[in-house]
Amino acid sequence: MGPCLALCVLGCAKSFFFVKNTDKIVKLIWSAILAEFTVLGPDSMFYTSCMLLNLKFFQLKQEIEVIFDDENDGTISYGDIRSELALVVDRHIHLLRGAELLRVHLF
Repeated sequence: MGPCLALCVLGCAKSFFFVKNTDKIVKLIWSAILAEFTVLGPDSMFYTSCMLLNLKFFQLKQEIEVIFDDENDGTISYGDIRSELALVVDRHIHLLRGAELLRVHLF
């Protein structure tokens, strides 16, 4: 619950039983709820999208490190390395497109 909504609920709770017209209090609480969701909703979506992209790029980095690990010592064939790199490049292109969509729609 956001600070605006919390203050509204606390302020209304004190005066709820002393007001004869509770319709105004219900409208005030409803407007505070709408304000919280319209202001904080897009920011939360942007933050979640950025964190998801960051996590996916970190996973991609770890996959690249596994492919070029020193412990392999020639045990993986050239064809296997090539196919794994092709998958990594495809994922990287997909993540870059997602980052570009995020940049285009928000700026």
